[in-house]
Amino acid sequence: IRDRPKPKPKPEPKPEPKPEPKKPEPKPEPKKAEPKPAPKPKVDEAKKKAEREKVERERREALKEQQRRELENALSEDEELFQEQEDVQAATTYSQKIRRAVSLAWSRPPSARNGMVVKLRIRLIPTGELVDVQVIDSSGDSAFDRSAVRAVQKVGGFPELKELEYRVFKEYFESFVFEFRPEDLRR
Repeated sequence: IRDRPKPKPKPEPKPEPKPEPKKPEPKPEPKKAEPKPAPKPKVDEAKKKAEREKVERERREALKEQQRRELENALSEDEELFQEQEDVQAATTYSQKIRRAVSLAWSRPPSARNGMVVKLRIRLIPTGELVDVQVIDSSGDSAFDRSAVRAVQKVGGFPELKELEYRVFKEYFESFVFEFRPEDLRR
């Protein structure tokens, strides 16, 4: 008979670990209803429309401003042109007065002939008083030239120039060329 192997002793049962107290599992929070995103296309369209309107409004304002400036410039240019025309007219009037005064003060020399012209540089101060007179282009006849210079010196000044605005005086009469050409000479 065969020997049977001896049964192995059974291991002693290990004491079972005490179960740890179970922590209550956190309850899942109920999902909050997420707000539905506003339809972006409408917001984007509204923003784009507002931006386009703003740009268009700024463009119109810039255009109006440019038109206003152009109108002001045009008016300013018209005023300047008008003022210039008035200045030229005043200068012409006073030039005629100067010519008449010099002609009346002139004594004709025996050698004077029709067609003679002498150019004089006349310098005045704003009161119209004569500062200097010089021949700058002779007629070729020294007696005629001297008679023209003496006529201007005899007049001595043109007090009516005091009535002119200073800028007109400065531009036209402070220093100017005077062509003396008596037209009433007999041949």
